[in-house]
Amino acid sequence: MSLPLALCVAMMVSGPLSSSDVQEAVLVLSTGRLEYRGMEREALEYLAEGGVRVLPEIVAFVDPKDPREGRILRRVTRRIGTKAVPTLEKLLVDADTVSEVTMILPAIGEAGGERAVEVLSRYRNDTEPRIRFAALLALAKTKEDTAYVYLSQALGDGKKMIRRLAAGALREWDADTALPEVVRRIGQASSDTDAWVRWNLRKWEEKWEKSRTKK
Repeated sequence: MSLPLALCVAMMVSGPLSSSDVQEAVLVLSTGRLEYRGMEREALEYLAEGGVRVLPEIVAFVDPKDPREGRILRRVTRRIGTKAVPTLEKLLVDADTVSEVTMILPAIGEAGGERAVEVLSRYRNDTEPRIRFAALLALAKTKEDTAYVYLSQALGDGKKMIRRLAAGALREWDADTALPEVVRRIGQASSDTDAWVRWNLRKWEEKWEKSRTKK
């Protein structure tokens, strides 16, 4: 079988996407039904071509508690790029539940850019650990140097899962671009009570020492 007939027709006709078009495409990407196998790419491209206009429709339609459906928002946003950030920021402000917030934050990280870092940084100290975790994970996705400043600050978080996330993300960061304040915070956190945190920071310090030797 092929894509739903209504979606096939919509994909052949230029013009704005309707809510039902978006929902049909999301269903193709989320259900995993055998008859939709091989059609996911077309549905994803169709949504991405709709640009930022489809993002509110996706957020309104998907279940934020379902990881598979949250992944659809991230995949579409990744294709749209930095232009998606202002729209996602508004959706974030309007979000009513923790689940909605933690679904939108990673999508902002996928969009990338300094604007994304600015938005995500506002949530890095949220009182809800799940929101802090999602914000920091999204910051790491941006690959921006300024994001790693915030990640180094998270090494002092009271929650072990937050410190582990920050340390793991920092380990992957290019030591050549490290700012002095980040180096200082990593050094302060190198005696963390958690072995996983210590191991990741030790690996980063080894990279940093090598980069200094090269210079």
